[in-house]
Amino acid sequence: MCCVIMQELGMWVVSKVGFISLSFYSPFYSRLRNFEPPITDATETDLDRVVKVNINGVFNCAKEAIRVMTSDGKGGVILNTGSCASVHPIKDRVVYAATKGAVLTMTTSLATDHVHEGIRCNCICPGRVHTPFVDAFIKKNYAGNEKKMFKQLSEYMPQGRMLT
Repeated sequence: MCCVIMQELGMWVVSKVGFISLSFYSPFYSRLRNFEPPITDATETDLDRVVKVNINGVFNCAKEAIRVMTSDGKGGVILNTGSCASVHPIKDRVVYAATKGAVLTMTTSLATDHVHEGIRCNCICPGRVHTPFVDAFIKKNYAGNEKKMFKQLSEYMPQGRMLT
């Protein structure tokens, strides 16, 4: 289904603009509770849910973007969003880290495969970003310990703080 939607979106963009020069995909799906279950408690359903968004989504977007970028011969840029978890895994986030690692590897493979067609592929890997989502998550899961948990989550990032 997602592949069909991406094909239709690609055709619509080409019909309106004439080409696609940039594809940006920023998938995010992670199970929300007190982090993910440990690997011993995780199910294939847990894994499949995250894989469908974080890996399959990147695959389907890249597939359509490359189809259009190679058909018109103009090349372009594919920019995917991975995570610092791709290179610096986050505690208790094995499924999320694995899928974001796949995004980074897929992007590198796409770059290798399509550089000679004028398509540049890059993956940005940001750390944890301080958003209202993070505040709500901490409040819900660590009531009474919000400051301590915020500090812990911030200090775990490679730069020692959350992005703002």
